[in-house]
Amino acid sequence: MRILLVVRSLNAVSYKSFVRYAQELFSRLRKYHHVDALEIPLDETAKGFSKEKQALLPFRTALRLLGKRAKNYDIVHAIDPMLGAVLPIFTSRSIVTFHDLVPLTLPGHWRWEWAIQAYFSVVYNMAAKAGMLLANSSQTAAELVTVLGVNKGKVRVVSLGVDGKFRPLERPRRLPTLGFLGNLGPRKRADYAIRVYRILRDRGFNCQLIIAGGEIPEPSRHEHRNQILRLSQGIDGIKLLGHVPEDDMVNLYNSFDLFLCTSDTEGLGLPILESQRCGVPVLVRKDARIPQEVTKAAVVCDSPEDMASKAARLLSDADYYEKVRQAGLLHSSAFTWDSTAEGTLQGYHELLRRV
Repeated sequence: MRILLVVRSLNAVSYKSFVRYAQELFSRLRKYHHVDALEIPLDETAKGFSKEKQALLPFRTALRLLGKRAKNYDIVHAIDPMLGAVLPIFTSRSIVTFHDLVPLTLPGHWRWEWAIQAYFSVVYNMAAKAGMLLANSSQTAAELVTVLGVNKGKVRVVSLGVDGKFRPLERPRRLPTLGFLGNLGPRKRADYAIRVYRILRDRGFNCQLIIAGGEIPEPSRHEHRNQILRLSQGIDGIKLLGHVPEDDMVNLYNSFDLFLCTSDTEGLGLPILESQRCGVPVLVRKDARIPQEVTKAAVVCDSPEDMASKAARLLSDADYYEKVRQAGLLHSSAFTWDSTAEGTLQGYHELLRRV
């Protein structure tokens, strides 16, 4: 089988889930098939990112595909819909992976929201015309059907994997540590994590909070970033780490005793699984939109007060902590990149039987 993967990059210095997905898929598929990669790079750092450059990704992809003779491949697979919007124009044997539909499903978070939603509605609907769609979770698959009106028969759920490097390390005795990982934009809700921490401190619980994550690429989000920085000022025990290199991620997770996933929504939620693979219990919000298959072994919380109470119990009850820890280790072990590659290949074969 001749496969063309359309990716943003295979050589990212910093961790980006799209790039990791591309790297893992490329390395595994090429063991058994002829695989070429068409890279359409986008600078996603805080200094280099712009919405204008992102908006041009479909057009840049079309120009690159003109010289690639897509019809010479059995399968052309774009690893995200921005790259996949133009694929159906070039071949009927096209596959696009969707990771979420956040611009359409999470209103109230965007400046010029009407324009953003109009743009992504066009791009997503174009990508949805591919021969098959892969969804990273059951939640994303359901949204493709309900939001874009896709026939569920052409959607296949293929979850992403967790790298084997994520594992528990020996931890020195230290102050109990809550961890948050994500940018300081409104969707990730670092303010929620800070509120949980303040409640614990007000109740006399001695602990610390580590907030780790990269800068926010979009300038329109800097106001919210500054709000988070103001919230953390004057509160003892909060550490702002900024961007953490990929090589340091295992140590970062192992520096947490608990991981607070306070996002409003996640298409999958890889940090949940990576934390659990490192033996760190995870707390999530009941009102958040996060795939159920990911949160099965997490502690679900009704409110910041409830999250603080459950965090306190985990840190005070060694038996309960170990029970949740072991459940997370077992659950997260089911998400492997080998399974991702296998599910993707099954999708390829299914599409080829149809066309």
